[in-house]
Amino acid sequence: MFAVIVTGSTDVVAGKIRAEPLGPYSGFVTAIANAIVYFTIYTSTCTYRYIMGYITKQQIKFIWSRDGQWRLLAIAGLCDVLGQILQFIGQPYVSVMVYQLMLQAQVPFTALWSASLLRVKYVAVELIGLIVVVLGSATAFMQLSQGGLSSTNIPMATLVCLSTACTAMSFTLKEMVFRRYTAEYHDDLDIFVVNSAASVFSLCWSLPVSSGIEWLRQPLGFTQRLEDGFFCLVAERPTDISSCQYATSTYIIYMSLNIFYNISVYALVAKHSALLTFVCMKLTAPLAAILSLIPWPLIGSSEIPSSEWVALAVILAGVFLFRHGNHVKDKAMADAAVSATAWMLCCFPFFQKKKYHHALVVEEEKEAATPQLESPLLSPDMRRTVSAPVRARMYVCPDGRRVCCPSQCNRMEMILCRCEAPFVM
Repeated sequence: MFAVIVTGSTDVVAGKIRAEPLGPYSGFVTAIANAIVYFTIYTSTCTYRYIMGYITKQQIKFIWSRDGQWRLLAIAGLCDVLGQILQFIGQPYVSVMVYQLMLQAQVPFTALWSASLLRVKYVAVELIGLIVVVLGSATAFMQLSQGGLSSTNIPMATLVCLSTACTAMSFTLKEMVFRRYTAEYHDDLDIFVVNSAASVFSLCWSLPVSSGIEWLRQPLGFTQRLEDGFFCLVAERPTDISSCQYATSTYIIYMSLNIFYNISVYALVAKHSALLTFVCMKLTAPLAAILSLIPWPLIGSSEIPSSEWVALAVILAGVFLFRHGNHVKDKAMADAAVSATAWMLCCFPFFQKKKYHHALVVEEEKEAATPQLESPLLSPDMRRTVSAPVRARMYVCPDGRRVCCPSQCNRMEMILCRCEAPFVM
């Protein structure tokens, strides 16, 4: 938990430091370099887990067969590249605090794509949380336009905000792949199978997409800028628009922290819970803002107005309220019977509460009206009531044996008998 919070917040500061020497090359150079690193790490990890038996051939075929899910992951890889490029283009021109504020827009974008593609419906608490996040983001933008926040390039801040739409789309498409696998095989799909496949497509998309965006920004001298950008990163060769000093060392530090942060997130999810991981990841935003007050090399320190702290507090409150709404919805679905969960509790408990409770009452009445069969030969401590009609023709005894009739639970040997009605637990 401590590792996620610390590495996540320092990764944000390191990203800002990394962007400084690269300057205008930060977008396409970092996106392509990251695609190469992620491809190497994820494919190596996936190969290792396959050799060790953690990943099955069934999972590989589910992604890479002719009719597999690689098409969705190809789009997800494209969204990953677009999101990174837009973030890296805008990062040198905004403060750490404003950068964190703009990244919180990923929550409403994720909700939008999930509702559109996954047909997810949201309860009232979730909707209120989303509204609070949107209002907090709108307040931050109003302060930006009026010059109330720290000196920030407004178009670049908008670009960072819009980049979260691409990142949210990538997450939604990956979630769709996980859901399809679970629905088909009733098992969990290994996360490194999905991430490695997405990294393959991200690597393929990185050069053409980065080149296209860079050409749109400035068509003249496009080829020369690509060459200068990579020499700036690898050889720290100065150019007319960037000194490139410390470009290599700052990128290595940034990428090392980023890799360690991702490993910490996966380890925390595996050992504890997704909720704890979510909370830790969100705590990186205020901690990164606090770290930005320290005079760092190349970027110095930042002065954070009170309006920025208020905007961050409002947005984070909305994010945590949305997360609480997830649990409200999960509990409502767990309590409801089959007929109650056939439709989802849109805006529950405001508009669907009566309908929801009515469905529960109907289910209870149906269960009460179901004929009950008792097994008279069972001892008092083993006697149980079973319902008919039922889904199977076998009865499960308290000791786990499956028999045809409840009376057979009193006998050690299996005696043939005629079941007058099917029995289940």
